[in-house]
Amino acid sequence: MKTFFIFLSLLVAVTAKAQTEEHAFKASLYGGLYVNNEQAWSVEPSLTRFFHKYLGVAFGMELTSQYNQPSRITTIDGHEARLSGNEQNVAWVIFKPSVVLKSPYVWNGADGLYRLWLQAEPGINLACPFKNSLTYEIMDFNGNVGSVSGYRKFSNKDLEWFYWNARFSVNNVSST
Repeated sequence: MKTFFIFLSLLVAVTAKAQTEEHAFKASLYGGLYVNNEQAWSVEPSLTRFFHKYLGVAFGMELTSQYNQPSRITTIDGHEARLSGNEQNVAWVIFKPSVVLKSPYVWNGADGLYRLWLQAEPGINLACPFKNSLTYEIMDFNGNVGSVSGYRKFSNKDLEWFYWNARFSVNNVSST
């Protein structure tokens, strides 16, 4: 099941549209994988309300979590320490309000059935939790047998929970 979800997420920006002819509302579902140094998947349902033919607002809620994260092992005060099991594969909820700017049709089919336009969605991201910390288990070894002798908690003081985003897309609609 997880493999299927990853495969489905690779089909970036899968969009389900519930759209009227007046373009008043649009429901979208985006998904994908982060390609930076941390492996994570992302799914974002979004609802857009158009107040004008070329202007609207959108609110998305991105659900994201790390996957396939190796056990985090480090040394603290000369002892081996590992990231507590319940703090691996961290999950986040990111609220994503944005403004939606649409262009006039770039291409309109001769029969009027197919239309193509450009769209930009500048916005902000508000990630939750706003503050977090990590707990490491301090390990002591007696021969080859290790046991937890204590815990150390480290607060994340410079967590970036507020930042800008932008999404650009080329869209089409078929009026069949």
